[in-house]
Amino acid sequence: MLHEKYDILAGNKNTRRSQYSHLTTYITWLHEKYGFELELRAALPYIADHAAVQNYIDAHEGQKKPSSLQQELRVLTRLVRRLKECWGDASISHESVHRWIPEPYGLGQPPQSLPYTMRELRGVVDWVNTQPTPYSQRRAASIVALALGAGVTISEMTDVTYDDVTAHAHAIIVFTRGARGTRSRHVPVTAPWDAVLSDVIHYRPSGHTDSSPIVASRRGTITQQPPTRVIRKFIERSRATGNGRAPVIGRLRHAWVIGHARHRVPFELLNHAAGINRGLGRAYKRTLISIGVMSEDEYDAWQHDAAPADYPPLTAL
Repeated sequence: MLHEKYDILAGNKNTRRSQYSHLTTYITWLHEKYGFELELRAALPYIADHAAVQNYIDAHEGQKKPSSLQQELRVLTRLVRRLKECWGDASISHESVHRWIPEPYGLGQPPQSLPYTMRELRGVVDWVNTQPTPYSQRRAASIVALALGAGVTISEMTDVTYDDVTAHAHAIIVFTRGARGTRSRHVPVTAPWDAVLSDVIHYRPSGHTDSSPIVASRRGTITQQPPTRVIRKFIERSRATGNGRAPVIGRLRHAWVIGHARHRVPFELLNHAAGINRGLGRAYKRTLISIGVMSEDEYDAWQHDAAPADYPPLTAL
């Protein structure tokens, strides 16, 4: 058995039983869905992949409670990571995995640390467009525009006011005051989200003043709830129909960072725009290399390239 060969389950008897149940259900679903041979070398490329875990979780959305899915995601992510560590230096073929993942994430990173694929982003745009009222559409659009267009974190988002968004000759600029782990900065908004944010600014709801947070409720104020809860609550209660997919703010920001790295925006510019206190390299180097955006040599060359002195708008994604 896979778990016996690699000893990937916990030592505690009850925890071990629960992990075994999650693992066998996951492998059974993979086998039924993709029909690989139940032989270790053939099956392992499918099983030991974080993207496969995310596909499994996505397929069961709506069939299980969100809390149950979160628990399964945590358990399976941990088991897959442990399995890959035990597999050691032996090669895991990517080819078989690419055959069934439409836009592969690559191996080695938990799903929540990965950017959205284009297919998933289309689902996020559908989510914005299917909100039932013009107000909720604008609020949804502003959340996505700030995260995907300017890399604003969920902790920073509730402090961004209408006054913090300004139009310049060649760009819409967002000022964020920073939050835990990030610093204050001005960020140019990438297309097409600059146009979306411009519309949000010009057609603000009544009751919203220049000092109102853009993502505030209809009254134009943020309640006494924890700031990030204001946004999460709106997303959780929002309408998602058809192909619409409610966003995860962190992954939208990852898509913004990694998209600019893929376009080879100068490292120092992106480092400044991302505003990460511990630095862009420490936060993203491993991910950029593991998902194939660049090799380690390419990363080193990109990091040490001389950056231009000015600060132009970042590349439109």
